[in-house]
Amino acid sequence: MNFQFILYLTVDILIFVRLRFYLSNYGTPYFAGMQSHEKLIQGLANTQCMAYSQYERELKFILHGDEDFIRKKIKSFGSDAHFNYLKILEKPFIVIRAAGSLGVDLVAIRGDISFPIEVKFSSKKLIHFSNTEHLKLQAKELREECKRASMFPLYAHRLKGVRGDDPWRISTIEIDGLSGSNKTLNRIIPKVHMTKAGNIALKWDDAMPLNKFI
Repeated sequence: MNFQFILYLTVDILIFVRLRFYLSNYGTPYFAGMQSHEKLIQGLANTQCMAYSQYERELKFILHGDEDFIRKKIKSFGSDAHFNYLKILEKPFIVIRAAGSLGVDLVAIRGDISFPIEVKFSSKKLIHFSNTEHLKLQAKELREECKRASMFPLYAHRLKGVRGDDPWRISTIEIDGLSGSNKTLNRIIPKVHMTKAGNIALKWDDAMPLNKFI
């Protein structure tokens, strides 16, 4: 049994285990017709996109004030978070799903405030944005566009596996030249962490619980 054979066998076992996991969670039809490792990898990538869409919808329903959805989500929350989430029913946002331009997933509008939102989710409390020139340029362009329009972006971090507490945290970047409510909110919302390389990192523990923002 040579090294190459052992390597291929190990890879096949790992793929099989991963496939069994996704079959048990998403059902057989989701992987119907997959005949190769390449298609399996594409399927896993699609699952990741589905997860992002799920959390984008969750945040959209919350900010939009969908009462049935919110009451179901906050059943196990503490009294303060429970009360704060219900406040969104009184003053909901109009929430529009974006096309991913400049990394933006949602746009929320209410009265004299509006902001683009980039949604992130993870099972860890720290998220590092990818260190690529494209994403650095994208973040720079978003900052410039927000400054030009006198608004600020929100980074919404959804932590997976949270029980009995608000799983959402929000943070932002400092934008000069704001006024009114946008200026006030941009000042009080915690700022994202910037690495020495100039990349954005989201620290769940340092950000603001979504229920307090609402």
